[in-house]
Amino acid sequence: MLWIGAHEMPTLLPLPRHFNWANGQPVDMSYGWAPGEPEGYNQHCVTINHAGGYTLHDNICWFIHKFICQRL
Repeated sequence: MLWIGAHEMPTLLPLPRHFNWANGQPVDMSYGWAPGEPEGYNQHCVTINHAGGYTLHDNICWFIHKFICQRL
């Protein structure tokens, strides 16, 4: 799993889920997610899973993840 720079601000209401990239832009919730994802309401970071076909997953932020950076 790799953290790809997106996270969600925890809210009291579980739906709808909104994730933002580190630059503040919203994550497209209609593209790239693994079936059934995002599914964990205590999982507020977005990771990519190479074993799952490079699909997006919500994950626990305090887990230690490798990460990907983009040079701007």
